[in-house]
Amino acid sequence: ANREYTGRILPEASLSAHVQRGASTFNVAASLRQNVTTEEGTDLLTDLPSGAERELRIKVNRREEPFGRGSVSWALEQGANRSAHLNASVNSGASHLFQTNHVMPRGGGVERDDTLYNRYYLRTVEVGGDVMRPLGGGGIKLVGLVTRRYRNRDDISALVTRSGVSQGGVEQNLKDWRGESVARLTWTRQNLLGWSIEMGGEGALNRLASNLNLAQVNGARGRTIVD
Repeated sequence: ANREYTGRILPEASLSAHVQRGASTFNVAASLRQNVTTEEGTDLLTDLPSGAERELRIKVNRREEPFGRGSVSWALEQGANRSAHLNASVNSGASHLFQTNHVMPRGGGVERDDTLYNRYYLRTVEVGGDVMRPLGGGGIKLVGLVTRRYRNRDDISALVTRSGVSQGGVEQNLKDWRGESVARLTWTRQNLLGWSIEMGGEGALNRLASNLNLAQVNGARGRTIVD
């Protein structure tokens, strides 16, 4: 367990197991991690190249980053050029940022408060493996890997005057899906007339699809979609 300076207790855990049965080896692992930080500080906004000060921002950041991972693998080793492996993993994590600011404009502007909220989520699934068998005095090996990633990201900014009157803001959501599939076939021979030979080919298929939604928000919380 970790203790943040604000007093919050954050549990963490990890687990792993390793089992061997003859030529086969099995591994299983899982972990949970939580990172939480609270920061206080200031930002000073200036014009360039004059260097004139525009705003002083007193801010508080609170960031939470939970992350979980699980994996399993199997390996079969039966001697030279006789092996097989299979691996799979799942990663899931998030990043949340909540920022509050008190903004003091220079030169007599109106003081205000604003907030920024980010919520990012990420999940990745990966499955891969290989198999190798004897061929022509060497070994032929097939390797495959499939990866799938999903992201969901929210960014929300809101402005409020010191008297509590909303001045609107901006909301944005981004979702994307990424897929990658790779296959590789190789043949190797360690000693062919004194030479080490390797030849092969590889193919890959990649795809990315994304969807972005952007909206302007007025003081009455009315939303105007931005194409």
